[in-house]
Amino acid sequence: MVASKSIDLPSSRRFIRNSLLVVLLALFAQELRSEDCVPGWETYPVFQTNVAYAVCEYNGIVYRGGWFSLFRWIDDDWEILDIGGDAGTLFVADFATWDGLLALGGHFPTAGGMTVNSVATWDGNQFAALGSGVDGELRALTVYDGDLIAGGAFDHAGGIPAHNIARWDGSAWHPLGSGVYDAVPGGIDWVWDMVVWQGDLYVVGDFTHAGDSEVSYVARWDGSTWSDVGGGVSMIDGTPTGLRGVDAHDDGLVIVGALDFAGGVEAINIARWDGENWFPVGSGSDPYDDFLGERQAALSVASYKGLLYVGADFSEAVDDDAAKAFAVWDGVVWAPVDQGIEGGGWPFGPAVRDLEVAGEGITASLLIGGDFSEADGLETDNVARYTYCEDPTGVPHGDVPGAAASLMNYPNPFNPRTTIVFEMVKTEAARLQIFDMGGRLITTLVEAIVPAGSHSVTWNGRDSSGRDVPGGVYLSRLETGSQLTYGRMTLVK
Repeated sequence: MVASKSIDLPSSRRFIRNSLLVVLLALFAQELRSEDCVPGWETYPVFQTNVAYAVCEYNGIVYRGGWFSLFRWIDDDWEILDIGGDAGTLFVADFATWDGLLALGGHFPTAGGMTVNSVATWDGNQFAALGSGVDGELRALTVYDGDLIAGGAFDHAGGIPAHNIARWDGSAWHPLGSGVYDAVPGGIDWVWDMVVWQGDLYVVGDFTHAGDSEVSYVARWDGSTWSDVGGGVSMIDGTPTGLRGVDAHDDGLVIVGALDFAGGVEAINIARWDGENWFPVGSGSDPYDDFLGERQAALSVASYKGLLYVGADFSEAVDDDAAKAFAVWDGVVWAPVDQGIEGGGWPFGPAVRDLEVAGEGITASLLIGGDFSEADGLETDNVARYTYCEDPTGVPHGDVPGAAASLMNYPNPFNPRTTIVFEMVKTEAARLQIFDMGGRLITTLVEAIVPAGSHSVTWNGRDSSGRDVPGGVYLSRLETGSQLTYGRMTLVK
């Protein structure tokens, strides 16, 4: 790489001093806000042996659903709640908070002794039915336009035809157009997860049609019409694909499951949609199971405090055993989260099946559910809580800004150029690079021994070959010794 000399702009010195003052004040305020935040892991080592399919926090209490059971954590123990049905098929698969109530879905004929047919609400004391429920299984719940949306594998909701997805308005069930389905008779069609982004409902699962549109395992509902999302996803050998999770992250969507391509772009098990195009997320996850030699899907995804967390097999994507089932993406690289997730039942464990953000602001935490018996080296029963006590800035785990006191740019948003300002505490080797949100290197602006003090360099919105890059969000990364510092910037075109 060609080294670039950092340039000190005298005219910006007052700006830099003021900016550093703002940063120091912000850090001081953050420290005050952090007093109530306890970083690290919380575990639940009272063993019930039930794999957790879904986790959530409702009114300050942790709930878990899975095979044969629904539990809540009370007085340092798991309390079982009354749902019933055939023990061979009984499960709770998802939660959502709706109208002040906890909604739960899965496959359970009864709750609290009443017939509910796979979906119910809970107010902390008792269950309630939602009409006559559905005639199949639920895998996903969310809230859209004030209504509760239920997705899974069913033909009717409240006795009304509804192909695998329906909405409850508080008094009755309604279909979403003609739903989502597989056009091949006898084909498998499921809704596995849903999220609301930019006013539309995005749905992922096992289906090839949504309403009158041909889709490929991911679809968009705008309140009245179904549509395709950039050509969807596919596998390299044409075998059926399956998507298991979706979440909004960094001005886009991230999907996970079993896939080789998204919109024709190679993306192994994980892909990002920015509203117009699909992108890979680094090298993705390991597509093969270590024991069975079969294709294994990524299972869960969550955006938490500016970083992306995924439950999948990362034994090849990350050269660290701690990232086998659980890893974090900082916008540039995949990395383990502390000592990670271990244990679980052979041959499927460890596995992270659900990731949910609990709470808001700096004290928000990440709930983890699945098939595992250790979290960060501590014994636990398929559920753990991870708390990262920082503002949602996107600074990756383990990378504490030290040698570089600050990294910022102005103007932001910008077009066509922006000035990146950074502060070096001591003289040492530094490398300043620009990456896109798919983790691809755009250009290197600085690679040299940089003296202590304030420095600035201009990026003209071009890559290393001199070509203009498209509008969007980009990451600046300053590497100094063992320290990394990140900044975020938006190029508007």
